[in-house]
Amino acid sequence: MKKTVLIFLAIALADSSASAGWLERYCAKHPSTRICISDAVPEPAPAPAPTPASSSAFLTEVQTIPYLSDETATYVFQSTAAGSIVYGGACGNADKTRAVAGDNVITWTLAEGTYSDCTLRIENSNMLTIPTFKSTSKYPVVFVHGWKGRSSAWKSAKEYLIKQGWDSSLLIAKSITESNSTLCGPKSAAQAAEVSEWVDDALEQFPGFDKVDLVGHSRGGSNIMRALWHGYIDKNSVRYVVTLAGANRSCEKYYPAIPSDETPGSISVSVYYSDGSPDYDKGVDYANTHIQGAYHENLWPLSHKEMKEAPTALKALENSLLGLSGSN
Repeated sequence: MKKTVLIFLAIALADSSASAGWLERYCAKHPSTRICISDAVPEPAPAPAPTPASSSAFLTEVQTIPYLSDETATYVFQSTAAGSIVYGGACGNADKTRAVAGDNVITWTLAEGTYSDCTLRIENSNMLTIPTFKSTSKYPVVFVHGWKGRSSAWKSAKEYLIKQGWDSSLLIAKSITESNSTLCGPKSAAQAAEVSEWVDDALEQFPGFDKVDLVGHSRGGSNIMRALWHGYIDKNSVRYVVTLAGANRSCEKYYPAIPSDETPGSISVSVYYSDGSPDYDKGVDYANTHIQGAYHENLWPLSHKEMKEAPTALKALENSLLGLSGSN
């Protein structure tokens, strides 16, 4: 009987179009029948589709480091994706280890020197090479000459500082144009304002620095200090002030009162004067030179003119610009 059923089923299966529906109904009622038990090896489950690899970041430079920069060199780049930053070259690692998608601002703190092989990338991105730049602790110096003087008054000072390692382009000397023939008068404030323009120009010319140093001789000291005391110069844009035989408190009646903070903000101020017996500096009296809270040093017996060019005066100037002398 069993043999007859099997033969019948085999014949029925020969017609695939007819057997498909019949076999399903049959096996639903007789699941343990041999013909309903498949001997085929089950097909393996399909492997999960591979996760597509994230696209590599692409970097572009937004703002490079100026050729002359202070010791905190700042660089801006844009990335199309986030990722870990890989640094290369003598700059070493900057202040950030990971980039975001978009603009990234990074800052290196560096020793003085020239850097020509600094690079960065993000994991598998393209590499950015930072153009050669020079990191220096010697900031732009704006010189302010005295009454009836001109920019050439600073020839000796500039030559001396260049020999001590200053970049010549950072030594800025200009000539006052606002009625310099008058020692004190209605144009006094205009002279202070002109000096403030020199500071603005220096910061624009050297974007690698956020401050300048100011050096004044004779009436130049007054133009510097009055510009700071009365708001012509932003105190946050000045690092060191050095006055050499500076008539710092002169032309009082043409200005408001001197504020109580005579060394404004964090500015380090050095006052060099020559006072003794006999008094070789007849151009300015110490009482007019004094600045409350500043560092003071007597360079007697230098004359008024020698205070901007004698070796002892120039060495004192260097010390203050290096931060070895000065007070606030």
